[in-house]
Amino acid sequence: MESQFRVAVLVACYNRREKTVTALQSLIDAKPGNWDLRVYLSDDGSTDGTAEAVGAMPISVKVIQGPGNWYWARSMYQAEIAIDEEHDAILWLNDDVELSVDALEAFDQLHNKNPLSILVGQFCDPQTGEITYGGMRRLGHHPFRYETVLAQHSPQVVDTMHGNLVFIPRTISMVVGTIDGDYSHAYGDIDFGLRARYDGFEILATPGFAGTCPQNPAIRHASIRERLKAMHSPKGTPTSSQIRFLKRHGDVSWPIYFVAPYVRALLTR
Repeated sequence: MESQFRVAVLVACYNRREKTVTALQSLIDAKPGNWDLRVYLSDDGSTDGTAEAVGAMPISVKVIQGPGNWYWARSMYQAEIAIDEEHDAILWLNDDVELSVDALEAFDQLHNKNPLSILVGQFCDPQTGEITYGGMRRLGHHPFRYETVLAQHSPQVVDTMHGNLVFIPRTISMVVGTIDGDYSHAYGDIDFGLRARYDGFEILATPGFAGTCPQNPAIRHASIRERLKAMHSPKGTPTSSQIRFLKRHGDVSWPIYFVAPYVRALLTR
């Protein structure tokens, strides 16, 4: 009998019952035969019955109830520290993705060839087919500037990643540690990827699309007030998260990078 590969799946959700159920059903449909999945779901104060709907699904789920102000990074951290069973790997799964049926099989095969690498799934927009999330490479020295890499026919080494679908072998998570829950929403995934690279681990963007996930709406054409509001929103780039990221991943000129977005927001019309 083939031994089971134990995977702890971390999911953060808030009032997106249908999307969350769809994401988890696609996870169930994509499960390789030798994988044993257990979901750790941080439900950050949902009032739409998300936890109950997930609890009725044919998969092992532990629900961690949040107060409603954890957002993504804190929710994922709480899910990770709630892992209470032995596991061989951790899988991050965003609740707004829909996995293709062969997405996890591709991870399984690539992991067998690269057991000490973090694997990142690529996603495309369900309408346009264009890449939305995946692995990223840093552009120059700017700590906030990255481009999404499209791995087409072979795995591509990247500097960090979006957190929509990320496979982390237990060997790596024991060294790098958990997602940093002191971020609010943004930066937690990018920060973890950079920390893993500092510790000497490789991050691979898995070729092809792991599924679909629409791009979050951009604020480029918003008013000055809307842009500034987004910068301070917990789901945007609040000051505390920016400073935490810049101090850790920038250099002595980090205050300039911190001020620059505010200047641009005031000057751009």
